[in-house]
Amino acid sequence: MITALLLAAASPAVPDWSGHWEGTLINFPERGRAPPITISRDIGPWPTQDATCTPFVTTYREAGVVKGVKDYKLCRGTGADDLYIDEGAVPEGPDVRLPARLFGDTLVSIFKYRDLLLLVSTRTVGGIMTEDIVTAKDVPTGDAVVQLNGRSLQRLEFRRSEKGDAP
Repeated sequence: MITALLLAAASPAVPDWSGHWEGTLINFPERGRAPPITISRDIGPWPTQDATCTPFVTTYREAGVVKGVKDYKLCRGTGADDLYIDEGAVPEGPDVRLPARLFGDTLVSIFKYRDLLLLVSTRTVGGIMTEDIVTAKDVPTGDAVVQLNGRSLQRLEFRRSEKGDAP
């Protein structure tokens, strides 16, 4: 009994994000007269077995018209800490797999694209899923502290919805 409790305490809890989510996208700073963007996200069950993936699909709409779909997968490699977002093939080159890590209840992915550094954090609190994407211009570093000034914050905020087809 004690061994089972210790193992349960040592095993990180995985979030229950599966289902259909609806929400809005907000940019900081605001982008002038940009039209409002509604978003939906469909997520399958958390990948708890090695070498498995689950759908992680986000759809972007302006005035009800689909403007973009990110048909990604949340995957587990070898072990609970080996997570990544599989973006699939991109026009610029081979498949993109962004490493991710679950810190408590927050999934974090940090990566660079061209001259930008991006930090993506996703979590749910009180039935609301929030994904913040912080962007900063990357600069070369040496032995000293390098100060990076944030350029933008994009916030996706979702609530579970019964509408749509969940994966």
